[in-house]
Amino acid sequence: GWHGLQFVSLAQDGAKSPHHSVAPFAQLEEIWPLVRAAGIDPPAQDTQWHRSSPRPWVYRAIFRGGFFVALGTAGGAMVASWVPLIAGSVLAAGTALLNYLGWRRPWHATDETQVFLRHGRLAPRLMVAPLVKLQSVEVVQSPLARSGEYATLKLGLAGGRMNLHGVPMVEARAIRRAVLDRISSVDFSRLGSAG
Repeated sequence: GWHGLQFVSLAQDGAKSPHHSVAPFAQLEEIWPLVRAAGIDPPAQDTQWHRSSPRPWVYRAIFRGGFFVALGTAGGAMVASWVPLIAGSVLAAGTALLNYLGWRRPWHATDETQVFLRHGRLAPRLMVAPLVKLQSVEVVQSPLARSGEYATLKLGLAGGRMNLHGVPMVEARAIRRAVLDRISSVDFSRLGSAG
């Protein structure tokens, strides 16, 4: 039941990490009040979580697995043995398994004010980004992603980043629109005079 709480900020906690550790070893009932004090809400019970499109992971498994099988086949032909082909096939199967597990790991969700990213199996993480704190949103597609109708959504945070991989294009456009609408609703000229 132990968790850690980190905030992404420009004030870095160490030379390499953009995360500021607020509660490195705490229970959830201790963490959520700190999160709420920062103006961030936990995901609601009825939050609709979405899994990424399986296509990028399938493509990756096919290309990498195919490479290992081709390498094993060529190696087997050179030494006149089945061992390289079997080794290549085992590596291809391992690649397929790792890509399947990679697809099952990340989940994302949005509500009216925040974006959520949940990932990791052995050390699960939940990232929450208030839409108004995002500085940029970018929809990135490779040629393969265009044909598969998915994209990577890159959300820019001050001092960090939040990337949603394999998001179906319809959903990526909807998230981008929500982020841009929320960013454009803030009058940044009034922020310095508040208070």
